[in-house]
Amino acid sequence: MNILPEVGVVIVNWNGWKRTISCLESLLQIEYPSYQIILVDNDSTDGSIKKIVEWMKDRKEKKDSITILNEEEIASTHSSDKFILIKNRYDYGFGGGANRGIQYALNRDHGFVYLLSNDYSFAPNALSELVQAALSEKKIGMAGSKVYAKNFQDQILWFAGSTHNQWTGNTAHRGIREKDIGQYNTPEQVTFLPGSSLLIRSDTIRDIGFMDERYFLYYEDVEWCIRAKRKGWKVYYIPASEVYHNIHDTINLPQRYYLIRNKFLLTRDYFPWTLPVVILFFLRYESLNRLYRKEWQIFFYHWNGFFDFLRGKFGEKGKKYSQKSK
Repeated sequence: MNILPEVGVVIVNWNGWKRTISCLESLLQIEYPSYQIILVDNDSTDGSIKKIVEWMKDRKEKKDSITILNEEEIASTHSSDKFILIKNRYDYGFGGGANRGIQYALNRDHGFVYLLSNDYSFAPNALSELVQAALSEKKIGMAGSKVYAKNFQDQILWFAGSTHNQWTGNTAHRGIREKDIGQYNTPEQVTFLPGSSLLIRSDTIRDIGFMDERYFLYYEDVEWCIRAKRKGWKVYYIPASEVYHNIHDTINLPQRYYLIRNKFLLTRDYFPWTLPVVILFFLRYESLNRLYRKEWQIFFYHWNGFFDFLRGKFGEKGKKYSQKSK
């Protein structure tokens, strides 16, 4: 009988304890037999740590133990408890928060890391299907799920793998808001997989490095997948793994800043020959048209993102960047 590898499940929380607890409740129902939950809190100010610890202690399954540690203790702590809660000193963004959980998972010699967004829920076989697919071929470095929009009815897709257009710099979810009639039921290599339900082989991380913290929010998963593919790893969409996204927000203004700034950063680093075209596309379709429609705030945030790219200001908006983590 083959023993399945242990998986470190990494979830980043920032001021979202209700979503995180809902995600954990669903995660604990999956069928995979061997996993450790590594929850990373990015210096929340809403009492998240207290609320989440209370939930963990109040669970009926008291047999699950908890280790709580500060980020400085990651390297020296090797607990086998079911729950690991890492308290970060600062908000490091999605990639930075995830990196600290990933580091803990690698220190524990988990065979895979399963990176999750805290607003997801899961079919019972979601993780096992990803692991089985990755085990079928050693060069599969990353594997991602078919994602449904939980708020909608009738099996409406949120994405089935994602694409990146190097000539516009923009990304798109494949199959978004389509009814699932089996059109994306074939496992296949894709351009990239969002970091919201992403299984990564630990050997792949050791080979390519951690997520790039310069991005802070958005495009860090795109960059990671491109980096993996350029080092010979395969990035696979696995439709048998099904998860559900709780659609809750539209894109706010600060998020628009990161989307604009980071698409230029990615283009410069990986597709520099297309950067002039990406800039022209930005000027015409993401700048001038905002003026024409009198969308002044969007125009301002888009240009703020563009100027910060030109000035080399990365990481969290308005704060000094300190670490690249590639």
